[in-house]
Amino acid sequence: MNCRQAREFYRGILPVLLSDRPQIVFDMSKMKRVDSVGISVFLQCMRQAMMHDGDIRMAGVLPRTAVIFELTRIGRLFEMYENSTAAAKSFSSFLPNAPATFHPHHVNPTATPAEVPSEDRPVEKGNVAA
Repeated sequence: MNCRQAREFYRGILPVLLSDRPQIVFDMSKMKRVDSVGISVFLQCMRQAMMHDGDIRMAGVLPRTAVIFELTRIGRLFEMYENSTAAAKSFSSFLPNAPATFHPHHVNPTATPAEVPSEDRPVEKGNVAA
């Protein structure tokens, strides 16, 4: 995602972000590169979603992109899943106006590769599917 693509993407997704309680999954499985403008757009998307009581999940983040997300620390803001189906299912446990005690499931940091990730749990940073 370069500067031009990032701006086009934001213009396209903005109406969804401005809706009431948007629940969005970004399928990142074909994104091979992202620049600083792309990172900024993802942050703007998260900000808009949160302002409207919504959330964004990322699915299928490729290793190269995962490294960029880790270096820029943007990966801490998004729950990441192996695929779009698992990410979409994660919203089924999200209840609008739920108490602030809701905690997403966390992957055991000492889990073996066979245990990470489960389809219903977020992908642990560094263990993103290729």
